[in-house]
Amino acid sequence: MKIKALVLFASIILMSSCSEVLVEDFIAGTWDMKSYFRNDVDETSEMKISEYEETYVLGDTFSRRYIDGKQALVEETGNFSINEDEMTIHISGVSSIADFSDLHSSLSTSTLEVVTIDDTEFVYSFENGGDTHEFRFLKKE
Repeated sequence: MKIKALVLFASIILMSSCSEVLVEDFIAGTWDMKSYFRNDVDETSEMKISEYEETYVLGDTFSRRYIDGKQALVEETGNFSINEDEMTIHISGVSSIADFSDLHSSLSTSTLEVVTIDDTEFVYSFENGGDTHEFRFLKKE
């Protein structure tokens, strides 16, 4: 009986460790923002910015590009690091996103909480101004 319990326990441990998602395995590349949620409400149509994308290059380079509310192209490059244990990405070297929406004249964070990431989809959230913001992306072809 003890052997069966030990085998079952070992199987559970192996299955859980094999299914662990590592951000580093999927983050490299360019991601196009498809939707924006504030406090679990879809507010994509409220955004003043457009064509928002983020690019991650393994090693630590982060860049983003978008058209701001004044129709000017904004391009910034900074750095990122991944904390796999907490499923967070730390961003540095870029400013806040200007002219984001009527509710948020600017939006910034240095810590992104990864909600979902795989070959095609990337979703993260962060706290700013007392609100929870969620950016949802699809991998750029």
